[in-house]
Amino acid sequence: MWGIFQSRIGYRIALYVILPYMSIMGLPKKLTEMQIKFAQLLVTNEGRKTPTECAIEAGYDKDSAYVRASELRNPKKYPLVVKYIGEIRDCLLYT
Repeated sequence: MWGIFQSRIGYRIALYVILPYMSIMGLPKKLTEMQIKFAQLLVTNEGRKTPTECAIEAGYDKDSAYVRASELRNPKKYPLVVKYIGEIRDCLLYT
């Protein structure tokens, strides 16, 4: 799935869902919509919003957003999310 994501600060980011990866120890093979939104918000709002605020805006429950934001940035728990965050950052650096 390809598309363009226009961030609030004016960057155009190629948006794609990482498909299909070999399953690593039973981990999911693709990102969910909420994970994609969290990654985009995290990168495009660095320095302006906390990871917890990004998780809430992405649709995660307010009561568990702090823990969820921490887990989503952990490469052992969510390697695809961490990889996608890195790819968005790389895209911003080279545009």
